[in-house]
Amino acid sequence: MNNLHETARLWKNHAEHAEPDYIGPFVKSWAAFNAWFREASNESRNDAKGLHFVKSKPNVVRQQIMPLLCARPPNRDKAKELTDLVYRLHTYLEECSLEILIDDMPEKISFKSVCLKKGVNLPKRQANNFEYFVTNSNKRWVSTVVNITTRVEKFRFEQEKYNLQQMLDSDDYAILSIAQQNKIAALYEECNPRPLTNLLSAGGSIIPVGDIKFKCSNEELFCGIIEVIYSMRNAILHGELPPHRNAFAAYEPAYRIIMRFLRCFQA
Repeated sequence: MNNLHETARLWKNHAEHAEPDYIGPFVKSWAAFNAWFREASNESRNDAKGLHFVKSKPNVVRQQIMPLLCARPPNRDKAKELTDLVYRLHTYLEECSLEILIDDMPEKISFKSVCLKKGVNLPKRQANNFEYFVTNSNKRWVSTVVNITTRVEKFRFEQEKYNLQQMLDSDDYAILSIAQQNKIAALYEECNPRPLTNLLSAGGSIIPVGDIKFKCSNEELFCGIIEVIYSMRNAILHGELPPHRNAFAAYEPAYRIIMRFLRCFQA
C-alpha cells in the first residue's frame, strides 16, 4: 500500500506546517512522571501497576493533590488553580471527542466515562425459576438461561469479547420473555470487565470544578484525572490522536496538571 491513510496524511501535513502546540511538553512531562512512579512503585515494566501505586498507595502526589480536590479544600487558592485546569481539560475533551481503542472498541476519553476499577470476579449466577449465568472461560464469554426444574437451556450466547449490544441483538435473546431479558442483561452488565463511571453523577460529595459540579469523592476524581491523562498519553503513542486543533488544545491543561503533580517534589 503506497498511500498514507487519512490520519497519517494529516499528521504529515501537520509536521510540514507545524504550529506551536503542547504535544511535546505533554510527552516530556509524562516521561518525568512515568519515570518517578516506575521507580517509586518498583514496577519498571508495568504502567498499570505503577499507576495503581499512584492512585491507591501512600505517595507524595496522592498526599498533596487529593486534599485540593475536596469539596472544602484546606487551601482554596491552590485548589482553584488545579480544578480550573480540570475544568478546562473536561471542556476540551467534550468538544473534541478524543477516542482510544480498548479491545478494538472505541472509547471516548471523558470524565463522564472513566474506568476506576476492575470488573467483578466471574462466574456470576442468579436464580429463581430460571438460573441466569455469565462466565468467561477459555477466552469466550458465555451467557445462559436454564430452567431450574427441567434443566433445559432456554438461552445460550457465546462471544469472544464482552459486548452487551451484540447479545441484545441476537435472535436467541429476542425469544426470551421481557423479564428474562432484563435479568440476563442486568447480570451481564454486572460482569463488565471495564465498568465506566460518570464523575459528574457518581454520587458522594459535590466538588466545584469551574462552572460545573462533579459528584464523586475526591479519591475518585484524583483517580479519574490520572486515568484520563493516561488515556491521552496512549492516544499519542498508539497513533489514535487526530491532528486537529481542538484535540491539541486538550493537551495544554493536561500538561499543566502533570506539571502540578511534579511540583509535589522538591527540586
